[in-house]
Amino acid sequence: MKSAVSEQEKNIPICHALEKLKLYLPVGWEHWDDKDVVEYIDQIVFRFMKIQEGIGRRSIPLIVETIDAETSEMTFIDKLNKQEKSGLMDSGRMAYLPKNT
Repeated sequence: MKSAVSEQEKNIPICHALEKLKLYLPVGWEHWDDKDVVEYIDQIVFRFMKIQEGIGRRSIPLIVETIDAETSEMTFIDKLNKQEKSGLMDSGRMAYLPKNT
């Protein structure tokens, strides 16, 4: 689990890119020629994809394995359903997120 967490820590620069992009919000058509704006958006999209990949490839399987050792034959959707049944996920949201987000 530590390696999965440390892998995600590499994506912390998404916060820096979001902070820099705030100066240009709301982003409009006039910003698409601005190299900095495009670079920030590109970094945010790339880091977000890496976070999603890491959660799906490493974190979710590790969490499900702690609930049920017999996960090798489970499909990804079965692993998600297992998390939902255990109370770790609620209607497509992680249980620790506030309901109004």
